[in-house]
Amino acid sequence: MSFGLQGGPGIQKLALTVAPATSGIWAGMPDLVIVLLGGFLVNGSWCIFLNVRNKTGGDYVAGNAPVVANLALAGIAGAVWCSQFIAFKTGEPRMGGTSYIGWAVLMASTILFSQLLGVLLGEWRGASKKTVRLLLTGLILLLVSAGVAGYSGSMVLQ
Repeated sequence: MSFGLQGGPGIQKLALTVAPATSGIWAGMPDLVIVLLGGFLVNGSWCIFLNVRNKTGGDYVAGNAPVVANLALAGIAGAVWCSQFIAFKTGEPRMGGTSYIGWAVLMASTILFSQLLGVLLGEWRGASKKTVRLLLTGLILLLVSAGVAGYSGSMVLQ
């Protein structure tokens, strides 16, 4: 996804010049449409393939399946997931010369907050001490790397 999102300046320029022109903040949205559509097609095809191979397609409409709740929760998860990329692309123009670091910060934040939420919800309960130490080491490294990246932005030569 990073390559797809970074490869979109041509599309962004087009969005800024073709009538009706898009404001600079929203110029990255066409990139998202292409990248997310590609991801949807690949993932959707793989899921259909697995459903056919494992003969599990009927599970979606089984009498005891909570279809409405599953669709609602999947829709909410998808909206939250897509929102991170919308926030990323709308904030990117404000980052100026340091926009290259945006993807790393987004991914580090996703990992950090999802793991902290997992700890709070007890998902790591019962894990070995070695595993928990490894988790904490990784989270500390993420925080340190975010600090280094933030500090490096102040060192940009002008």
